[in-house]
Amino acid sequence: PGADYLFGHSSDYGWKPGAYKKVFALLPELIAGDTIAVGTKEYTVRWTAIVEATDVSVLRFGEADSDSLTLQTSYPVGTARQRFIVYAQAR
Repeated sequence: PGADYLFGHSSDYGWKPGAYKKVFALLPELIAGDTIAVGTKEYTVRWTAIVEATDVSVLRFGEADSDSLTLQTSYPVGTARQRFIVYAQAR
């Protein structure tokens, strides 16, 4: 067990190549109770939040001895004004 924290792009320049440049674009559609699968592990979304881009307190989410996952992307999609956070715990 441990706390994992993953960052991903919500968008990128249209002219730049890359299959994964919008990998987290759909994060804002997640709600509490949804399931996230990462490899063979499954997590249940506990809550989501929108925070300011300068808010580094979100890096503390999840306890080191808990089996949790925090996902972060820029928000709104296509900007870097804020961050969208998803906190989930292992099932």
